[in-house]
Amino acid sequence: MTKDRIINICLTVALIISLGWSARNYLKYNVIMSYKVPTESMSPTINPGNRIIVNRLAYGARLFNTPYDSVKCGSITRKNGYSEPKRGDIVVFNQTCFLGWDTIAFDIMKYFVKRCVALPGDTFEIKNAHYFVCGISDTLGFKPAQDLAVYSDCCMKNFGPLYLPKKGDTLKITSENISLYRKIFEWEKGGKIIQKDDGNFYLDGDSLITFHVMRDSYYFMAGDNVLNSLDSRFWGLVPEEFIVGRVDLIY
Repeated sequence: MTKDRIINICLTVALIISLGWSARNYLKYNVIMSYKVPTESMSPTINPGNRIIVNRLAYGARLFNTPYDSVKCGSITRKNGYSEPKRGDIVVFNQTCFLGWDTIAFDIMKYFVKRCVALPGDTFEIKNAHYFVCGISDTLGFKPAQDLAVYSDCCMKNFGPLYLPKKGDTLKITSENISLYRKIFEWEKGGKIIQKDDGNFYLDGDSLITFHVMRDSYYFMAGDNVLNSLDSRFWGLVPEEFIVGRVDLIY
């Protein structure tokens, strides 16, 4: 075998490997991805050790410029998908860092899987451990677990009603809305909102603000295992840009 022949074979193999790697990464970040679930927050629908296939095309693959060690969301855009998130969808999204209702933080390397129980524009409420959306009669979440939670002292039995903001909504900056949406307003405006002695609200203490036009839409995500799930009941609403994709297969 000649030297040129060997070089051609090596270049061909390198090209095949490169194309294969590129195809793998394209599928991983734009089409589908597999995750292993370590917790029981979605039991009995998804049990610890189960794997899930996440469809990234359904809601549209995300394109973003965020450092891999970032807990602050960078610039994110989403390609057009062929579906919108629906109540009852099982959804994978980026972790919100357990910082509670008063803070939003983005961690690109960590993920949650929960069930979507309320959509942007919904008014959501928990009554006697059961989930409700105003005007919707459908069962929300995993009802057998909610039935059991009625008799437990270990879960949030009553909450709301709470309106879930959607992109384009104009919300007034009032004492009531600040108590409900402060972290969302601050996340979208990129600063701290302070109320001064005159009763008005100021961004970072100097810019008077009286209303906010929502940049993003927000979802209420909950685990099927109502008695053992950290979800929107504890750390708040999930921004649309956090959503990775829809779970289409559990195995």
